[in-house]
Amino acid sequence: KLTFPIAFVFLSLCLLTGCSPESPSDEDSTGQTSSHFTVLRSPARIGVPADAQGTLPRVTAIAHDYFRENAQPFDLANPESELSRLNRMAAQIRVPVSRNLRWAMIQAKRLHKHSDGLIDVTAAPLQIIYGFHRDQEDIAVSPGMVEATLGVVNFNGVDLADDAVVFRNKGLHVDFQGMLNGYLLDRTILDLRQTDILQAYLQVANCVRVLGLAGEDSLWEVPVPDLWKENQNLGLLPLLPERGAAWAIRDARTRRVNGKMISSIINPLSGEPARANAFALVTGQTATMCEAFSQALLLDGASAITNLVVHYEGAEALIVQEFPEIKILVSEGLEINWAGGTAPYPVEIVSDPPNAAQPKHLILPRTAPPATEDAETR
Repeated sequence: KLTFPIAFVFLSLCLLTGCSPESPSDEDSTGQTSSHFTVLRSPARIGVPADAQGTLPRVTAIAHDYFRENAQPFDLANPESELSRLNRMAAQIRVPVSRNLRWAMIQAKRLHKHSDGLIDVTAAPLQIIYGFHRDQEDIAVSPGMVEATLGVVNFNGVDLADDAVVFRNKGLHVDFQGMLNGYLLDRTILDLRQTDILQAYLQVANCVRVLGLAGEDSLWEVPVPDLWKENQNLGLLPLLPERGAAWAIRDARTRRVNGKMISSIINPLSGEPARANAFALVTGQTATMCEAFSQALLLDGASAITNLVVHYEGAEALIVQEFPEIKILVSEGLEINWAGGTAPYPVEIVSDPPNAAQPKHLILPRTAPPATEDAETR
């Protein structure tokens, strides 16, 4: 497989800030045309190879329409959004949900099971007690507060039947923050597959999903940042057609709690924030899975990599540990083009277990499957 950086052409659109998808784009010094837009306050972009820029308006229009229509129900900043209403009412009555919210719930349930509970969309109350939802200089959190909150946090307290949801645990709160960007990208790719568009690169925050090849016999590539060297990368991750990738940074959001800075990525089983692992990256068939598991890897290291490759065909991962020393853990099948030809830190291979799912490096069908049947949802 040939891989090389592609000059992307990007068109601006702003979904929740009032900008139109026809806003003019800017050309940088490399000849690339690029600009940023927002999806529920997350930075995002859309691109196609420079030699296919004629398709960019259509890709943009499809993504704009999908994001505008489907991001809003998950917006917890809006008290009248579908998810906000669900959190208010589901502990009292069975609440009907839309097809999109039900699909997201199904994915959350599967991810919760496959991660042994480390991926849990009901973990928001832990972030709340640690102060990540309010502006305060230093938070005092006692072990008793954490223990009481853990009694509420558990996706098994969500009863999903037919087209309605009820919470069995009083005080339960659902927040799709750790998988929503991937969800939106996966659903947009389904729409693009129903067209004659063959190539596209979609990114929301730290989550990417690609369609087709970046060019003739070449793959899209995602830069893997080096957190200890400013403006440098560990290398480039090539993405097979139809694949996704996502990465999580332990200290992207921090808060001072009991006099110490902690990460916003909290273990829903123990209530402890991520500590030893500083960076994690996952690649696989859906961006939803990649985004969710990238955070699980920060919490559980090599054990989470094992769960990942057991349950998801073709999934691979990378973790950068900071303590007790900087070290890179990589799954057995990960392909990465290291900057300078070699990894800048010691590398440890996490061998696939005997029951690892076998990879299927296939281009998915051009026709979109039903809403609940993407490659990793069957």
